[in-house]
Amino acid sequence: MPRVVAVYRFALCALFCAVCGSAQPISLAARDAFNLGVRELQAGQFRSAAASFTKAVERAPNLLNARIYLAAAWVQAYRPDDASAENAEVARFAFEACQEVLKRDPKNVAATDSIATLYFQMREFVRAREWNLKVLSLDPNSKTSLHMLGAIIWSEFSVTLREAREIAGMVPEDAGPLKDAALREELKAKYRKALEDGIEFERAALDLDTGYARAMLTMADLLRVRAELGDEATYAADMAEAAAWGERGARASVPNK
Repeated sequence: MPRVVAVYRFALCALFCAVCGSAQPISLAARDAFNLGVRELQAGQFRSAAASFTKAVERAPNLLNARIYLAAAWVQAYRPDDASAENAEVARFAFEACQEVLKRDPKNVAATDSIATLYFQMREFVRAREWNLKVLSLDPNSKTSLHMLGAIIWSEFSVTLREAREIAGMVPEDAGPLKDAALREELKAKYRKALEDGIEFERAALDLDTGYARAMLTMADLLRVRAELGDEATYAADMAEAAAWGERGARASVPNK
């Protein structure tokens, strides 16, 4: 499953300036708690950051930015594929923090994006799709939501394809396309349009950021899946394009030294 990391649409320094320049009186204790939470969030200490932002909210209940960052900390603290009760509690805290932001600012992009990301990581794809579309209604240039919509389509269909290959008597090492022609046509009729949509979502994300590694890698995944539903000629073309995107995505994922 593609891992999508929550991306918040504000800069730490810009938010700090907004806090310091706010017309609302803010106590020194609230500022100290907020600033500590920012440092902890930057350091990857997500639970400590959540505790600090909670203190900031308690000391300045109307400070929306502290609530946004509290939601961000809990979202980052959530661990995908961890079924423990403790992690479920983290998800609950994250949803509650996001909803508190949306009560005060219904069009807040960061909180909307956080909910979309949480649903994706929880594999609740119907809700993840709904919330990513909400993000795009607020921010049409959200490369993260465009990418996530494509990743949802891949996640939904990849399991179906794996099962279809097993039904067709294929092992993972077998090259495609899917050898059962009748099953291939059935899946093509049912899923081809969604796969095309997923590819277009990734292309749109890459139009916004030509170096977006996650979009490149998901594009490769979607093309490999589409290849299974084609004939020999289209299979070869899709697999070649998938290989090219995969190589680009792998290079883009490596930090510059």
